[in-house]
Amino acid sequence: MTRRAAKRIPLGYGKGSLEWLEPTQQWAWHGWLVVDGIRVRKHIALGTNMVPVARGKAEQIRVGERPAEPVAAKAVETFAEATQRIVATQRLKHRDERLRRVGKWAFPHLGHLRVDTISPSHLDEVLEAMVAAGKSRSTIKHVLDDCSTVLKRLWRDGVLKENPRAKVELPSDAKVDRRPRTVPTDHELAKVVSCARVDKELRVAIVFGRDGGGQRTSDLLAGRWEYVDTLQWLTARIHRPKTDSWSTLALPQHVARALESWWHDLGCPPDGPIFPVRSGKREGEAKARGNTWSKRLRRAFQLAGVKRTLPDGRCALQVDTATSRRADFHSLRRRAVIQGHAAGVPVGSMMDLMGHTDMPTHMGYRRSSEVLEAPAGALANFDVESLTGGYTTSIQAKESLTTTVREVINSDPNVVMTRNSGVMMRLTQDSQRSPEPKVRRFESCRARDQIQAITTGYDPSPAVINTAETSEQSSETVNGELIGLTLALRAIDRGGQAACLAPLSRALSRTRGAS
Repeated sequence: MTRRAAKRIPLGYGKGSLEWLEPTQQWAWHGWLVVDGIRVRKHIALGTNMVPVARGKAEQIRVGERPAEPVAAKAVETFAEATQRIVATQRLKHRDERLRRVGKWAFPHLGHLRVDTISPSHLDEVLEAMVAAGKSRSTIKHVLDDCSTVLKRLWRDGVLKENPRAKVELPSDAKVDRRPRTVPTDHELAKVVSCARVDKELRVAIVFGRDGGGQRTSDLLAGRWEYVDTLQWLTARIHRPKTDSWSTLALPQHVARALESWWHDLGCPPDGPIFPVRSGKREGEAKARGNTWSKRLRRAFQLAGVKRTLPDGRCALQVDTATSRRADFHSLRRRAVIQGHAAGVPVGSMMDLMGHTDMPTHMGYRRSSEVLEAPAGALANFDVESLTGGYTTSIQAKESLTTTVREVINSDPNVVMTRNSGVMMRLTQDSQRSPEPKVRRFESCRARDQIQAITTGYDPSPAVINTAETSEQSSETVNGELIGLTLALRAIDRGGQAACLAPLSRALSRTRGAS
């Protein structure tokens, strides 16, 4: 055999080298072997033009001290056997998930086939079955990538002449769900945190997940007490299993207080999971991967009386609609990104805080519930007076309501705003003398938001949610006179008619007459 080496790749000390044979366009191994107890120099053609395959064959020759058996002999291996063998050797944190996906969707169609008989049409059959089952485009792509990983390895080992994945494309009719997630507001989350009927574990998880770097559920379940500064409660190390990354977070005061309280409830453990299994044989151990708090969060919204009512009476936080998907625990992470950008935090800083490494992914979180507003200079400002025909729109009604409420607040020092419900109340002389006036609780997020914008010095912080429960007396005699602001605002939002101001006008008239 002619041996004119045009290329040479050293394999390391004592391992010989690869030499390229120009006439045959293949690699050969050149090194020392022990034959019958005598160390001799050998030059063996490897029968391949691919460097990775040549390295593998050379290693088999050197270690076994004999020419490697042709790799093609393993072609009798089925796809199921090859998948289990190859995935077991990969350095993946989620090998079980990959085997589960391939086993569920690919093995029924490919598992019994010999790997050298798999064609692009077989892969298309798997994808079409997933489309027929209504699986999303992202799920189909995951399964296709899993199969491609196995087939690519077989191609590199010389078992396959080509990778059939190269001729397969994702189905164009694959389901793509572009509906945005319903993202709870911080005020809605605060009501859950303050509700004693909700399990404390979930309330602590909401606080730590929302303000602890926007953690995923897997991040929270990976948290351990040895990562937290339990002496001074200043910092905590966050482990993100999805990206296998770490970050050190300065604990906000309210997050530290919540964690410390939960730590004491668990008996001040020096180590172990922050959110362990709390009953059964595995009590005290880490929760298994795949646990989710989404259902518990939606149930907590119900217990706390949080409802975002749709026109058909359903709650947007609880159900999927034609234009949105119900809230899940990952929505806390979306809310953290949205509020961070609204507060003017630079994109780079927010990506570091959230543990994002991909800009498009991060911006997708930012746009998940972003309300776009055109600059004033980009608007035409049409005169629509001729279109309204004297009709009083909801915007005009709210402007009139804002002016009226502001006049009442400025003219009567006894008119105050309840901190929790956004309902305006006029204090009577009895309530001024009472050291702890009791006020009936009226919950209205919409009313609270409207008043927040028109009341000077009003603190919109939702941190204080505790409201004294009303006594058995009626609302007219409970240490104050409530003004019908909630009813008026709800009516304006529904109909936009000027008549909606009538209940408020009568209440304001009584208030002015009394003052």
